[in-house]
Amino acid sequence: MEVAESAVIDAPREAVVAVVDDPQTQVRVTPALTGIADVRQKPDGGRRMLYGYGVFGLVFTGALETTTYDPPERIVFAMTGDLAGEIRWTFESVTEDRTRFTYAASYDLSQFPLGRLFRPVVRLVNRRELRRAVENTRRLAESGGQTERDGADDRIDPQLA
Repeated sequence: MEVAESAVIDAPREAVVAVVDDPQTQVRVTPALTGIADVRQKPDGGRRMLYGYGVFGLVFTGALETTTYDPPERIVFAMTGDLAGEIRWTFESVTEDRTRFTYAASYDLSQFPLGRLFRPVVRLVNRRELRRAVENTRRLAESGGQTERDGADDRIDPQLA
């Protein structure tokens, strides 16, 4: 299952990349992200990290690892664990100070016995989540990352082993 959301953000590509490529701000971007831990830098600049994602009162856990790390063009993550799939962020300059940001995700629901049955609900929930994440990215990038704190910093522990 594939979902994607996109928006034009009044900020240069580098500013948009800076928002989503930092685990400290990523927990502020993605509302259902319950936490990020064990953040490890890869030689290419990408990262590997553990995640928690809450939906329908359940928390799914697993790992995210960049498979393509090519900012300011794109960043792609493989997602393994309770949720399997791929997350893709692309950044396209519209003008020097405006960026089209696209957040796309594909999920493998075959591991869930009723995945096929719940596909429409999962698509709706994920589309809403991506829309909120894109809007949060827009707000943070356009404000230079300055918004009121929401306790999101409590959801990241880069030193957790």
